[in-house]
Amino acid sequence: DSLIIGYNNELDFESYKNNAINKIRFDCTPKQVVVVNNSLIMLDTDGVLYQFNNNQQPVKSGIRNVIKLLQSNNNVVVVKQSSLALLRLYPKLTIINELPLPAQHTHSAINNNIICLADISSTYSLVNLNNSRLIPLLSFNGTPSITPIEDADEFFMTTKNDVGCVGVFINSYTGEPKHGTIQFHSTTSLQPSFLQTAPLGLDVPQLIPNQLELISFPLLDNNVDYGGSSKGPSNNDSQTETTQVILATKTGGLYAFIPPSLFQQSICLLEMETDGAREQALSLAKTLKQDGLDYQYIHLYAALQLFKQTSFNDASILFTKSQCDIRLILRWFPDLIAGLFDPDEFVRLPLGISTYISKIPHTIDQVIVANLEKNYSPYLSVEEDEPIKDLKTTLMNNARTMVLECLSREHRKRRRSRQSSHSDSDAYTDMILDTCLAIIFAEKTSMDRNALSIFVSQPNTVLLPIAEPTLVKQGRYTALARLYETHGDTTQALEIHKGLVEGSITDIDSVEPLKDTVRLLNKVEEPDVLLNYGLWLLAHNRSAGLQALSSHPKTPLDETKLLESLGNTDKIAEQEYLEILVLARNRDDKDIRRGLLERLIGNVLGAFKNESISKNMAKIDDEYKSQRCNKSYTQYLTNLLENDNTRTDVKESIKARIKLVLYLQISTDLDWSSIMRSLEPLINTTLMLEKGVILGKLEQHNAALNILARQLKDTYSAQHYCAFPGFILSANLARKCINDSHLSNSWLVALARTSMVAVSPSIRSHLLRVLLDVYMVDGDFFSAEIASLLGSQALHLDFIETLPKIPNDIPLASIKDFMLRQLRRSEHRKRELSILKGIAAAENLTRTEEAWLATREAGAVVEEAVDDTNNGYEKEK
Repeated sequence: DSLIIGYNNELDFESYKNNAINKIRFDCTPKQVVVVNNSLIMLDTDGVLYQFNNNQQPVKSGIRNVIKLLQSNNNVVVVKQSSLALLRLYPKLTIINELPLPAQHTHSAINNNIICLADISSTYSLVNLNNSRLIPLLSFNGTPSITPIEDADEFFMTTKNDVGCVGVFINSYTGEPKHGTIQFHSTTSLQPSFLQTAPLGLDVPQLIPNQLELISFPLLDNNVDYGGSSKGPSNNDSQTETTQVILATKTGGLYAFIPPSLFQQSICLLEMETDGAREQALSLAKTLKQDGLDYQYIHLYAALQLFKQTSFNDASILFTKSQCDIRLILRWFPDLIAGLFDPDEFVRLPLGISTYISKIPHTIDQVIVANLEKNYSPYLSVEEDEPIKDLKTTLMNNARTMVLECLSREHRKRRRSRQSSHSDSDAYTDMILDTCLAIIFAEKTSMDRNALSIFVSQPNTVLLPIAEPTLVKQGRYTALARLYETHGDTTQALEIHKGLVEGSITDIDSVEPLKDTVRLLNKVEEPDVLLNYGLWLLAHNRSAGLQALSSHPKTPLDETKLLESLGNTDKIAEQEYLEILVLARNRDDKDIRRGLLERLIGNVLGAFKNESISKNMAKIDDEYKSQRCNKSYTQYLTNLLENDNTRTDVKESIKARIKLVLYLQISTDLDWSSIMRSLEPLINTTLMLEKGVILGKLEQHNAALNILARQLKDTYSAQHYCAFPGFILSANLARKCINDSHLSNSWLVALARTSMVAVSPSIRSHLLRVLLDVYMVDGDFFSAEIASLLGSQALHLDFIETLPKIPNDIPLASIKDFMLRQLRRSEHRKRELSILKGIAAAENLTRTEEAWLATREAGAVVEEAVDDTNNGYEKEK
């Protein structure tokens, strides 16, 4: 591909593919040039070594008396008169592992790590560099000749004889002859002038340019020297496609003729910078491997040309096909990458691409302005003429669309790669990619708001400090909160939703910010954060806030501290939390239970301090007593809660009374006398229902039934009380009151935990007689209730005891059912006794038969009577 030709005091570097020649003159005469790992080592005729540096000047080393340089497998051996040594290239030329020789040598060659020597004693020898062993082989006559055969690990050596010369093949490791000898009838002496081949891309400060050589290209600064930047061998696969090279020589010159490769043809077409030539170049590139550097180079070159011409729609797909680093495209958009790139950040690019990029303006705005000025200046001004301003705006939007398409395709590609290979991609590039996508999606607020919402709902690595200003500017607070949530900063997400709830910020994407706040609160793991935002939530949704504070799935709060905080913030929430502790969780703490009871009593007394409420409740009592409703007094109060005509404050007072009645009924270990004193004087006038419950707990059944039946006229509760003393509400009725009053589930939990055990029949009969006695006091008013009680409870009432108590003036028709049932029951008992007698007689007969059969089987002893007839006859005689 390229040649280095040395003669006199000059080196000529000739590249016949790129038609480039460079000459370097020295103060010395070059003798030998070796290329190792893209580094150039020169030996002069005085035996001094030189190494080329980046400014194209050879640096003299301290190594002297070198006869020859041998090269094999990227190793260089320095040959002196009486020694061999390896040559280290970096950081400077240094001799290592020097091996002395027994005699001076005249000729040498290397094959892998084996050196064949011809010394002044006319002897061929092998030197193994791995173990530093020297093996003498054979003597020779005449001029020595050694040829290494690398693919066979052999040397070919010659020696002169009488006929001509003989050639021998020697194994380079064992020194044994192979293949027999070869006889030459004459010897040929070939003395070529100095000639050394070198691969394309030799780094002699870019004297031979290689477009595919990868260099480090800065993302934030174009001021870079592309000379000497390569630190490794070039990838020149695409430039070695040709299999035939024609060399032509003339006096003082050497030329090569080679057909251009597909890559070279494509580059030549692209350099024409016409649409037709570009299409032909891309068509030729289709035959190349898509993962090859030459294929990517061609598409990136074409994309950059279109980008420079502001043909952003066409450049978009070519950028993707080139598989270029996405950061290369983003470097032209400073508003997207502000704060993302480090000042010394680089991407690896082919040298030809880097050179072309250096000719493109630094920002997208400059690219568009330069193209517009090229096409319209001086006839139209970019700064003043409206049509050009509009065109500039359109081109800026097209550029934004282009970068969005490239970023989206790269994002999908990386996501598929992670899913298929289960491996992590470059996290840093992912962060830049996701951040820029979030910014662009936020800017497209008027076009597609859902794009950002969908993006942030997926796993991402958005750098929030960079993206947040744009999201705030565009009012995309919901998306910002979602990003904070996915990144684990729940506190910031809560703060945003707090602003949305309070209205200090707005976002049309926020449909139910309160519900989102509750959802986030359930993820909080810091107690202080939970308490802070939970107390704030109480003002907007008490039930949700209390639920989050009291029943958090991850972060339970200290009950005492929470009670104190609720007491300072929301008294109603404090009471509801007390209900949760006492009713739902059944806490045994006496202070907590006393606190709930005091709060329930205080609510009732506080409500009745309002004269209007007291009058309304008295009116409700009168209406219930006068209507003789077919429902209990508690159910009657509950139904008023559903009545739209009932005032709100009255409804609250009814709820307070229902809660107190329920709590009194389900409790067992309260100081009932103290409660009676706390409720005075209302307990003797308005709070008769509560008094009835308390008297029942005190087992003052006569007084309790008297209140329920006579004063409240609540016969349903009175009859239930007879079956379950101390409980004026049945379980079903209590449950219905809780549901209709919309009380919390804590009351249902406590009710389910309460067991109502029916009393014995004797106690029930006694209580029913007491209730009947209560009714008899106002027999005229309770005639219907007396008849109903007698009819429904006849089974538990003794007819003989009950009949005298029935007033004489009660119509017989009203107690007809009771009488009939009692008579029917008496008749039933008589017949039952008759049946039992018949059964007993039958059973006795059965037992008699069984006994007779047993006696018959056992047999019997027969005793005859004494015959006293003769004795009588004798007496007569």
